[in-house]
Parts: sequence; C-alpha cells; structure tokens
Amino acid sequence: RHAFRLDPRSLSQQYRLADGDIQVVEASGWTTPRIDFRVVPVTPRVAELRQRVDLSLIAAPVHPDTTQSNRAPLPATPVLRYDVTVRNPSGLPLGAKLALAPLPDSAVVFVADSAVMRYAQLGDAAIPVPDRPGQDVRVLAWAAGAGRVGDSATATLQLGPTALAVRAVIHNPLRPAAKSAWVATTLARVPAADSMVPGAELELALEPTPAGWPDVGYGLSAGWRLVAGSVQLGHAPAPDPVTTQDGAGRWLRWHFAGAATAPITLRLAAGRAAAADTSHVTVPAARTAAAREEERNGALLRGPGIEIFSPVDGTVLPGDHVYIGVKGEANAPVQLYDGATLLNSVQMRVDGVYDFIAVPLARGPHHLRVAMKNSWGAERWDSIAVHVTGVPAKFQVKPSLVSLVADGRSVAQVDVRVLDEWGIPVVQPAYVTVRAQGAEPVGRDADASSVGMQFLSSTSGELTVALLPGREVGPGVLELKSGELTDTVPLQLLPEVRGLTVAGSGLVGVGASPDAYGAITARGRIDSRTSLTLGVDSRRLNDGQNVFGRAVDPLDESQYPILGDASRQQTRTASRNWVSARLERGYDWATFGDLSTTDFAKSLTLARYQRSVTGLAARVTTGAMTWSGFGSFTSQSLRQLQIRGAGISGPYELGADVQPGTEQLRIETRALDNPERIVATQAVTRFVDYQIDYERGVVLFKQAIPATDARGNPLFIVVTFEALSGGAQKLVAGGRATLDVRQLATGLRVDSLRVGITAVNAAQDVHNFRLVGGDVNVLRVGAFKAGAEVAYADKGDSAGFGGSVKAGYTLFGGALTAGGTYTRLGRGFTNPSNVALQPGTSDLSLRGGLKLGNTELRAEHSHQEFQVQGVDRQRSRVGLVQTLAGNFEMDAGVTNDQVSGALAGASGSSEATAAEFKTKWGPTPRLQLWTEARRHLSLAGPALFPDVWGVGAGYKLTEL
Repeated sequence: RHAFRLDPRSLSQQYRLADGDIQVVEASGWTTPRIDFRVVPVTPRVAELRQRVDLSLIAAPVHPDTTQSNRAPLPATPVLRYDVTVRNPSGLPLGAKLALAPLPDSAVVFVADSAVMRYAQLGDAAIPVPDRPGQDVRVLAWAAGAGRVGDSATATLQLGPTALAVRAVIHNPLRPAAKSAWVATTLARVPAADSMVPGAELELALEPTPAGWPDVGYGLSAGWRLVAGSVQLGHAPAPDPVTTQDGAGRWLRWHFAGAATAPITLRLAAGRAAAADTSHVTVPAARTAAAREEERNGALLRGPGIEIFSPVDGTVLPGDHVYIGVKGEANAPVQLYDGATLLNSVQMRVDGVYDFIAVPLARGPHHLRVAMKNSWGAERWDSIAVHVTGVPAKFQVKPSLVSLVADGRSVAQVDVRVLDEWGIPVVQPAYVTVRAQGAEPVGRDADASSVGMQFLSSTSGELTVALLPGREVGPGVLELKSGELTDTVPLQLLPEVRGLTVAGSGLVGVGASPDAYGAITARGRIDSRTSLTLGVDSRRLNDGQNVFGRAVDPLDESQYPILGDASRQQTRTASRNWVSARLERGYDWATFGDLSTTDFAKSLTLARYQRSVTGLAARVTTGAMTWSGFGSFTSQSLRQLQIRGAGISGPYELGADVQPGTEQLRIETRALDNPERIVATQAVTRFVDYQIDYERGVVLFKQAIPATDARGNPLFIVVTFEALSGGAQKLVAGGRATLDVRQLATGLRVDSLRVGITAVNAAQDVHNFRLVGGDVNVLRVGAFKAGAEVAYADKGDSAGFGGSVKAGYTLFGGALTAGGTYTRLGRGFTNPSNVALQPGTSDLSLRGGLKLGNTELRAEHSHQEFQVQGVDRQRSRVGLVQTLAGNFEMDAGVTNDQVSGALAGASGSSEATAAEFKTKWGPTPRLQLWTEARRHLSLAGPALFPDVWGVGAGYKLTEL
C-alpha cells in the first residue's frame, strides 16, 4: 500500500481538490501506479458589472430671459425650467439619454460649467448625455406654457434596458429630487484600475459554479480592493472573504458551508483608495511576470523547466524557518541555493514536486535559486526574492511633527510603522510601549500586565496611536519603545482657538450710588491663530478676591460640590485686581494678572527665579530667538523655609505673613551623608495634600511627614511663599533670551543646541537683588546630553559668581552610561528663590554603569567642599546590581568615605572602607520587603557610620 499526497498549495488558486489530498493505492514495487486527483474550478462567472449613477432634478416656473447666451430665445410667456445633474462617479461609459416630462422646447448641456451642446428645437426627442469620466453633466431645459403643467415634473435617464426616473415638485425648487442606482454596464470583466477615476467603485455580481460550491474564489487585478462589509450572498449580508496576495493583485476566497448556491454581490474600489491599502508588505520581485512567462514557453526548446511556487516572489516572511515548494520534472535532481550558497541537493518526487521543510534563513533579504537538470540534458533555473523580517530597528511616523489643540478633549492620531534594519516593515506583530509628555495615549492596552500603554502592530507593521492632549500650551514628546528600539516624536500643543464671545453688564447710578458697576468678559479668536481672554469687573465679587489667582477650595461648603461631578476646572487668567487678560498666538503669549514665574528659566539651577506676583508677563519668538520676561510693582518679599519632618501630619508653623495662595510646598528627601544633595522630591497640592490656615500661618498635611525614610535619609518640608509687607511698591522684573543654534547652523549632528542669557532685578527696601546668568545646553537623543551655566548674584554687601557643568553619555543602546556634574558657588553668591544653593560650596559627582542583561556594574564618586563650615568630604563606591525574576534585586558593593574638618573630630580626618549588601523584593504590587547590611573593612579615625544590619517591610493600604 502506498499513500500519495497532492499539496493543495501547488494548485492554481482557481481550482480546489474535489476529494481529499491523499490517496492510498495497492501497487507493487515493479509497476508505476496511476494516480488521479480530481480538481474542480472555484472561480465564478461574472454575471454583471454595475456602476453607480446619481440623478437629481429641480423644476420651477420662471420668466424667460432672452439676454442669456446659453439658451435660445423663447416667447415672453411663463416657462418651466429644468435643472438636471447626472453624476457618474466611476467614469465608465453610460450611453444614456435624458427624457423630461412635460416635454421641453430647448436645452443646453454643460460639463464642468462649459456648454458642450445646445438644442434650440427638441420636439419629443430625448437629450443625449455625453460620457465625461469623473465630471458632472448638467442639463438646463425649458418648456413653454408653464401655466398648463401640473404640480410635478419627471426626469428619466435611459440606460439601455434600465431606466432611472425621479419626480420633483415644481413649486418647491429648494427641495430637489434625487435618486441613486447601480446600473449594469456592457463590460464582461473588471477593467484595469488605472483606467478608472480615482476612488471609483463598481458593484460586481458573481455566479458561483455548482461544482466548486461551497468554495468560491475570485482574483482581483492590481489596484483594486474589496469594500469592507459590502459582500452579499443572495440578498443577505455575508462575511468578507479571506484575502491573500496573488502576484500584484489579490485573491478573494470564501467558504459558504451549509448555504445554498446563490449569486454573490460585492463592491470594489480603485484609484487612490486602493493605493493607500498597505495591508500586504512585499519587496521587489527577482523576476517580472513577463520573464517568468517567457521561461515557461522555453520548455518547447529546452525541455521541462522548474519553478518555485511557494513562497511567492517578493514575499516578506515572518519567521526564519521557511517552507519552499518546488515543481519541475519528475525524478530530476534539484539543488537549492541561497545566493551562491548551496542549501540542499535532492531528487524531485514522482509527482514533480518537492517540499523543502523548515529551511533556516537568517533575518534579512535573500535570493533563493533552484537548479534542475532535466531529461533533455539542459539545466533550468528559477529564482525568487524574499525577505525574512527582522527585529524592530526604526519607527516611521506620520506626521513627523504632531500638532494638537490643548483643549483636553480632542483626539489626534499618529500613524506609526515599525521597520527593520533594512527598512522593510516588520510583519511579525510587535509590542510598542507608548508614553507621552503633554498628552495621554488612549485606546486598548494590548498587554495590561506590562508597565505603560502597549500597542500591537499589525502584520504590515502598522499601528495607530491616539493622543488626548492636555491643557498646557507648549512642546511635548511622544515616546515609542519596542525591545531595544526607542524613538521620540515632537508634539506641539497649540492654544484652543474658538469663536469670539463677548458678554458684559453694567449699572449706572445717579449721584453717589454705590451700585454702579461695569463688567465685561471676552474669550475667543481674533484671527485663525490668535485668541484673547479678557475679564474686567469693577466689583471684584468672586470668591477668593484676596487670594493669589483667586484660588478657592473646591470642597468648601460655599462651592456646592456636585456628587459624581467629573468636570475639570481651568483658569485661563485671574487677578486680584479688577482686570485680567491673556493674548495667545501659537506658543507666544502675553498675560496680565496674577502670575507665577514657575516656567521662567525653569531648566536652570543657578539663575532660576520664582515669584508669585500681580503683573505682566510675555513670551515671544522671533526666528531662532525666544524672548520671555515678567514685571511687577509689588511690596511683597520672597521667603523660603525648610522644616524637618516630625513624624506627624502637623500643624507646622509657617508664619502669619504668608500671602494667601502664593505658597509652594514640596517634600524633599536629602542624602544622609550630604544634606545639600536631594535624593527625591515630591510636590504637594493645596486642598488635596494639605490644608493651610493663612491667619494663623500653619499647615496641616493629610498624612504624616516622617523624619527619615527607610534608609535613614532626612525629610524636609520646603516652603516658598510671598510675605506680606506694608512698604512701598517696588519693581521686580526678569528677562531671558534663548537662541536655537540649530536653526542658524545646518549640519549639526545634535537634536538641540541652545544658548541663553538671563537677568533679574528685584528692588528692595535695604539692598536690591540682581542676578545675571548665561547658559548653554546641547542634546542628542539617546546618546549625549550636556549643559553649562554661569551666574553672578549681587545683594548689597554680598556678591559672587556661581558655575555649574553637567554631562551624560550613553552607548550601545543604554548598556554603557557615564555622566557627571560639577557645581561651585562663591562665598557671596545667593539666590533667595533656592535656599539649597549655599554660598562657598563646591560639589563634584561622577557616575558610570555597564549593563549586561540583568546584571549591572556601577561606579560612583563624589567630592563636596564646604568653605564656610571648613568641611571636605569624599565618597567612592563600586557595586554590582543583579535583578532576578519575581522583582527581586540584589545590590552588593564596597564604599570608601573620607571626611576632613570639623565633622571628623579631634583628629581632623577620618577614612572608612565598608562592604554593603542590600536586597529588595516586591512579591506583590502592594507588598515590599528589603534587607540591608553594612560592615567596616578598615577604619582610620572616628567612625562615620556604624556597622548595621536590618530588615524591613512595607504594605500599601491605599492608592492615595
């Protein structure tokens, strides 16, 4: 007994096996059995090809106008005027004629507003409609004696055996009558897509063959695509077919199991819509269809040939183990090559087919070739080009700059395509982690178990990212990551520009009437890019009139909170004064009212200056220069406090001179060995994280502020606020200019290079404060980042310079990192808005890391010098961090500490070398366990830290 199998993939797609693909026969080893596999056609007959025709009619009685040149003069009696439009979106010939009732006397035919035919006398003849692909045909006709007609008129379009009729009410020209229909064409098959009007649609009626039922297959030529959801079996909706590549076209395949044979109707689209279909990824074929046909015809002169039937020439393969199907002459020797490399030598089976199973191919492009020496002694060849998809290596993003409206509700879409290192779309679906600054990715998370929003690319490497913008105007960033591949896309969040709305009210009193007032509110666009927000109210009746920014507690009893209200409040501009205004144009803006200079030079360390005052601020861009500044006349003074956490929620004393609404609180964790170094910062929000009593000057937090964290680092409450004063108002002003060098110097291999100058002047009763600084920053995303800053501060009898340099470098996709910072402040340098900058200090910090898989080698060195206190400190550490499965991390290292000066005791210096070991484990998202140990290896002088060991645990009870 012998079993013979016919691979269904070796058949033309126009046929299928009538029975199974395996036949078992009884045969001896001396005879060659005859095996018959019966195939049946699955391609249906094209019963009808239809195109859509739109017909509209307006009929109205008018008086004749003999001055018009587009019609023949008629007697001066009322006439009936027809206005008929024939639209043929597909552009195929119609051969149509138009009949009107009542019969017209004359007519003019227009195409694209140009008269192409005039009929001065029609009689009872129909009007021929010219065939103009993609253009509307308009017919104007007139019938004399309108008073004798009835209430309606009819237009009938004769399309061979089909008639499309529409009836319109004569005395209502504002409601034209319209009708659309799919009418049969004279074509026997679908025409070439490039001969059609772009975007044209055709309706195709197919008559399946009874022998092939319930399997039906139909081939579409290049440029055509199926309109999704348009398939009908009989008159009932049917599922869309399975679509596969068939050369340059598509092959549609249905399997109507359990259904009776019935006509199939579907719609096809061509032109630009079809060109946009990128669902199938291919590479340039090794041979053209004409060359393959010529090779097949060569069998008459050179004997039987050989052909690779799977995969198709130009296919992009998702895996690196490939099936290769070859058909040729039975029992002939065959060699398979990848380029010039021989992969395998076999002998063709008796059925003339050989299956190369799981052929290993490296990722990338391949030129597969097969050679066969036929029975004529001739060597025949065939070759195909394939591409084994690689890992994600590049993101192709459209558009390259994404613009969003900062309204908090509109959604913008970004089209992303994942490419491999050869620039071919990755056909193996890949997870892409999406993050954004200034916007929020929305949609279904493809992998909820992973951190961040995950999107899964399609089999064509495509994915669409929907972004919900925030409400802050300015630049943003879209971050994409897939495996080791990372990329950023710039976002620009523009101000919302809506129609201008102005509302006002007023009351005029006579004499000394206290009720006289005036109020006006305006918001909306002045032009397409400029918006204005204006508020004027002489009464100042709103809550919070004495609070900076008119801030109010949303949960106060006077605010009448609504249960379940999820609305978001937004303050465009506010003022304790009777007027506030804001003008926006793109990124540029100008505002008057209560303003906080939080964004003024916020990227700087030495020259950052934060105030909360009532005044004027603006930001203007002129080419490569960006100018920003603020100014105010105020009697307020800037204060900053540092309060050590006491393990309680409060109250903590601030003082009774706090200007309501100006305080800014944050919780800072400082390094145990250097209190000037910030380990972590947590900003807190008024009314949410704490309550404040301005009259008593105390603050109460919603949770306790510990004195130290789990590692012994101290916690401080840092408060910056404006203090009330009864003195004269003085000028506080600042300005900054930034130059984008990349706009002036082309060819720079950096993503950002900016140079800035900052100046601040604050007039005070005793000594004026002046601050001048310069800075430069350079960035290359994913590789290098550096910045330098120098500043000079002058406050009466104290003046000095300060400088800061920082740099970071990344190699091998983040495997190797190195960086450092250096800051030096003169004895006379001070900045009242940042008390962490202590005069007479210098700080050097160097760090580096090498990551190999889950293991990372870290090295750190720091050196601090405190001139005022007479203390010098150095610290060096080398450690190894190992991350294991289950969120378990181990950190082992050796640390060397050196201290000289007052902190080192009577000896004047101390040096200690210690071994450290730490573990951290998070068995659940809420439960954290950790251990740590420290033991001295050597000690010279007083001990800086004791030998310790300990364990700890933490459990998160609430998400707040």
